[in-house]
Amino acid sequence: MKKISTLFMAGMLVALPMTFTSCEEEHHHHNRPWYDYYDDYSWRDRGDNGYNENTNSNLVAEAQCLRGHWQGTIIYEYTNEQGKREIAQFNADMEFDQYDNSNNPLRGRGREIDTAGDEMQELRFAWYVDDPTGNIYIRYDNSGKTYVLDAASSTNGFYLDTDFFNGFMIGVGIGNDDVLEFDFTRYTLSREAKVSAPSKKKKSAMRMHKKAEEIPYRLLKR
Repeated sequence: MKKISTLFMAGMLVALPMTFTSCEEEHHHHNRPWYDYYDDYSWRDRGDNGYNENTNSNLVAEAQCLRGHWQGTIIYEYTNEQGKREIAQFNADMEFDQYDNSNNPLRGRGREIDTAGDEMQELRFAWYVDDPTGNIYIRYDNSGKTYVLDAASSTNGFYLDTDFFNGFMIGVGIGNDDVLEFDFTRYTLSREAKVSAPSKKKKSAMRMHKKAEEIPYRLLKR
């Protein structure tokens, strides 16, 4: 009897890792609508623990390519206080500063300046490129809101090269169902380097069935 119980427990221990793996795989669905994405992502920056020497060189190239100054427009979709979806747009200037540390090549700090008519706001944020997914995470200092740029999404992903950066920033976390569609061009390089990053086919089609000139210019806090 004791021998049978021992064999039963051993079998259960072998089965447990398989159960955990199955649950994790079922949890990630990159083809789901944007409003369900917050269930799949969270801020997972490894911080000062750093990255080892085996960090994917493509991800380092992606972070290096992101570094610098970008400017363009952002179309912001959000839920208002009445629970209705609204949309606004503004001009934006985003600077990504990569940490000058060989142990932390995939992260850094940034500054964003938004303008809409005579209005202006300056936002500070932290960012990192996730290893191994290549997703870009941005977290704003004042609000603590986090956004993900999904490298695997064919519909709500992003495009990045030395000259162009466009796509979607998807709000993550409870209470953050924002969607920001951005279209940037580079106007300075922080380094004299020509690097490229994994990218999706550039798309210019808007998510909204609404002409850009009909979207009001307005600043929104983040």
